[in-house]
Amino acid sequence: MPAETNITDKDIKYAESILLDADESFEDDKNERIDFIRNLETIDLHAVPGSGKTTALLAKLLILERKLPFEDGSGIMVISHTNNAIDEIKNEIGEYCPKLFSYPNFIGTIQSFVNQYLAKPFFNQVTKEKISKINDDFYNERVENYYNNVLRDNFWLNKRANTLGFLQNIRFNENNMLISGINSKTDDFALKNTSGKTYRKLSKMKNILLNQGILCYDDAYYLANKYLKKYPEIKNLLQKRFSYVFVDEMQDMDIHQHNILEKIFYNNGNSKSIYQRIGDRNQAIYSGGTNFKLEEIWKSRENTLKITGSYRFSKNIATVLQNFALNSADIKSIKSENTKLKPHLLIYNDYNSQCEVIQRFIRLINKFKTENKIPEDYKYPIKAVSWITKEKEGNKITLPDYCPKFNKNRSTSKTEYNSLESYLINSKNNFKEINNDLLNMLLKILRIEKVVNSDNDRYYTKSSLFWYLKKNNKEQYEKLKLKLYDWSTKIIKGNNSEVSEDIKDYLDGFLGVFGIEKNKSIEFINKDPKKIIIEDETDFDCHLCKINNKKIELGSVHSVKGETHTATLYLESFYQKDGSGENAKSYESQRLNKQFKNEKITDSDNKRTKKSARIAYVGFSRPTHLLAFAVHKDRYDKYLSDINEDVWEVIEV
Repeated sequence: MPAETNITDKDIKYAESILLDADESFEDDKNERIDFIRNLETIDLHAVPGSGKTTALLAKLLILERKLPFEDGSGIMVISHTNNAIDEIKNEIGEYCPKLFSYPNFIGTIQSFVNQYLAKPFFNQVTKEKISKINDDFYNERVENYYNNVLRDNFWLNKRANTLGFLQNIRFNENNMLISGINSKTDDFALKNTSGKTYRKLSKMKNILLNQGILCYDDAYYLANKYLKKYPEIKNLLQKRFSYVFVDEMQDMDIHQHNILEKIFYNNGNSKSIYQRIGDRNQAIYSGGTNFKLEEIWKSRENTLKITGSYRFSKNIATVLQNFALNSADIKSIKSENTKLKPHLLIYNDYNSQCEVIQRFIRLINKFKTENKIPEDYKYPIKAVSWITKEKEGNKITLPDYCPKFNKNRSTSKTEYNSLESYLINSKNNFKEINNDLLNMLLKILRIEKVVNSDNDRYYTKSSLFWYLKKNNKEQYEKLKLKLYDWSTKIIKGNNSEVSEDIKDYLDGFLGVFGIEKNKSIEFINKDPKKIIIEDETDFDCHLCKINNKKIELGSVHSVKGETHTATLYLESFYQKDGSGENAKSYESQRLNKQFKNEKITDSDNKRTKKSARIAYVGFSRPTHLLAFAVHKDRYDKYLSDINEDVWEVIEV
């Protein structure tokens, strides 16, 4: 452990000067964020949506970075669930924290930590070779090849409905027994006879791929646990290496990820590391395909801090939201400008045409803009979301029923073109979208040239590209930002040819940062725009779902987790079926009718009610100004007709 560290008022002022606007402070009536920033013990932090908990974590990192290097040579570890989250941390504080992003510190995903510190060294120690690849797509491709070349004639496999999916999902447990999925049980595996011919063939396939160093992401955890079991002293070495360990978005960790962190950095309370878990248990909507309850994965420690104040939403939304929290949440709004808008119920019926619910929502937005209740130049997007986005047969309402042009696969994939100039002539007349198209074009060139991010062996994203340039070539970083602005402005004015030539000149310097010249991408760069073919036309566009020609974005609740919206329309949808006959419940308005009427979730509520509450909690906590919920008139009349209209504004579509 480093010498005792104290965080002073001066330290906090320093962090505020970097992270907050001049008129902002971490201080509030409870000083919950300051309590967390100062705390350097093993704790949990539970924070409500929009609480600024990630900003508070960044403040703590900024302060600790100034105290590096520690006398004992130890470092700081920050783990999050996704590469995007790590990129955001780097982009926010990277230029102020050069020591934090270098040895002996580690800032990365849980997967990259397991790969780097556990799976790879163990594999190298056992085989004296290096792992070829840890990647699901690459692994699945090799499994498919193995099936085609070795297992194609197996009678038992060919009887299965999804043979390839079954094979690609096979894993080893800690005793080298076959299981279907990393957190499943041996008893659930389809083949019960472990000495049978097919079982032995599948086990052989798995061993061959492992010995070749071809791993899926889950296999890294398998090797990691074998490493810790064979060499338990590794735990002590890692604890000495990382004196402070911060895990952000803890609620998104699956049980195998949670367990390995607990085993190393909590160690039954005997760890040398200060281990802080940060997140919101009420937003745990990713199950990872397991049957484990959140309470089995993330059990609160005795030493727990809370941040209950939200800077995102109004008091009216906070009042509604806390009823949907599975874990008791005293949610308070601390917005400096508190909107008076009540959450709205939009009641539709079978006679409403498709898109009419969304159109009614749009009219509300326009009305509130004219009344200055929603700003004319609103900062955050306006979105309509639903739990279930796939179309279902029969009378089961899901997102496509509200807008027939919505298609999940089309809305979530990216538009790619097969030449540089196609990105220019197909750009929208919108500065932000043109900017994104130009960045996508540069990323496409890097992919064609097979340039990967050395941090994670993956192709660059927009965030990781900017981070790399900011860290390694500040001049090129600033130049790219200026060029993007200049190119976007000229494209809006119709000067595409000038932009095209300028980009071609710019590429020499851009690619030079990565130590390469134009090679495989020359054809893409110079291809005749007359021969342009859109490879993947994916842009969701419905003229009815627009505000002043600006799209209302449609998507799943899962896709907007972590986002902030100006207004959110939550569209009820069919999710499975509880009960039968008149008592059957399939929609949020049925399962959560008590919560809509100011009753909290209880332990006695069933599994699907609790799951519905989690999804609603995430969806309802997005907007800064307006929350709306769409409910069918039949369900409104039966379940919500006595709703408190002092809390909810009820409107018929």
